[in-house]
Amino acid sequence: MTSDLKGDSTTKRCRRCREIKPETEFFRRGRFAVGLRSHCKSCHNKARSPESPWQSRSVSLRLRGLPSPGIPALREALGEPQTCYLCGSNSLDWKTAVIDHIMPMARGGTNAPANLGWTHNSCNKLKANRTLPELVTLLKSIIRFQEHLGR
Repeated sequence: MTSDLKGDSTTKRCRRCREIKPETEFFRRGRFAVGLRSHCKSCHNKARSPESPWQSRSVSLRLRGLPSPGIPALREALGEPQTCYLCGSNSLDWKTAVIDHIMPMARGGTNAPANLGWTHNSCNKLKANRTLPELVTLLKSIIRFQEHLGR
């Protein structure tokens, strides 16, 4: 942080846009953390804007410490969200769609675009870290249990 010419406020350089801005243009790090975020409020809002859903998906992978395949690779491999690969529904849109790892990362999957697919958030939560055969087995056991109960 550097001192302004007037000396009454301090400034900071944004890591994303590289502009020097007053500290008031930066969010605090967190509720209990000391200091300011490395990027300014306008850069933060651009990354979160609905005009850049690909950016938020790519950032989501990086925030979890995972190498991101990059926005162009994601867009080319996955296209727009239309069909859930788990339930087959065609009612996906940007609000309900999430990117899921077909082979879970916990089971040795990668962030390669071939291992990613669009799915509903609820379908993704049901699958959790199961493989597709494990999910099918789980669903069959649920159906058998429901039939046993007579529902």
